[in-house]
Amino acid sequence: MEIKNIAQTLTDRAQVAPDSLAISFTSGYDKQGQAIYSECSFKELNDLCDRYAHALSDYGIKTGDRVLMLVSPDIDLISIVFALAKMGAVPVVIDPGMPRKSYLRCVQDTEPTGFIGIPKAHLLLKLYPKTFSTITHPVVVGKNGMFGAPKISDLVQESCQPFESVPIGEDDEVAVAFTSGSTGVPKGVVFHQGAFLAQLDLLKNEMGIQPGEVDMPGLFSLSLFGPALGLAEAFPDMDITAPATLDPAKLVQLIHRKGVNNSFGSPTIWRILAEYCEPREIKMPSIKRILMSGAPVQPYLLEAYTKIVENGEVYTPYGA
Repeated sequence: MEIKNIAQTLTDRAQVAPDSLAISFTSGYDKQGQAIYSECSFKELNDLCDRYAHALSDYGIKTGDRVLMLVSPDIDLISIVFALAKMGAVPVVIDPGMPRKSYLRCVQDTEPTGFIGIPKAHLLLKLYPKTFSTITHPVVVGKNGMFGAPKISDLVQESCQPFESVPIGEDDEVAVAFTSGSTGVPKGVVFHQGAFLAQLDLLKNEMGIQPGEVDMPGLFSLSLFGPALGLAEAFPDMDITAPATLDPAKLVQLIHRKGVNNSFGSPTIWRILAEYCEPREIKMPSIKRILMSGAPVQPYLLEAYTKIVENGEVYTPYGA
């Protein structure tokens, strides 16, 4: 079937496997230190996307509008991005961990008209009004409104009809994502629908990724590939702005309990995890694919994972 909108992949998965896991993230820990997960199915995710798409469309965000995202990695992040995709709007994803000056420059380069973010992110609009002068439709994700911007929960109707995805062409933008700038000036990558669909085919046909597998995103902007591939996204409990501070024990617990099959992350993440696993002789039998990118990958790190990941492969892709 011809895909006229990338968001159709989510709708199709919700129809084929409505009750299968789509999103999982850590919402707390019990007294024994075991993670407590908040989760949703593909049907629940798709229904939420429809409600958000109706709400944001009624608010005035249009097809082709660029919308800057600063949302925590959870169900809202994925559902809002795919809602924008259904509308034909273009989410702009910038690594929040990059230096403030670089971040502001990326905002200026993309000239977004929409801004969807957690409450404290809206402080940026007041602190740097010139940088954010193109924003006409700010939206808050969270309990508290900010500076008159509406909360997305107030825009959403309790129930609504499915949102019919806007057909877009192969050369139309579907997202803008920026590199971290670890090897120089952060670079904006404009994803067009044709290229995005080609990447999905590559991941399926060349790397063998299958619907129903579990992905652990170490770079949260790439979690957007997961629902389009029919994968469950299991978000790690870590600070995305400071991956070097992660607790490797929490990642190991997530990988084992959720049976993680795939993961894309920076060498920093995999180095910390290897230093934790090697002396404890911890194996990760569920892992089929690890992708390390964003900085140089040292040979010793690849060697370490030939022992930790016995049933999988390690890849070092370069460049978005």
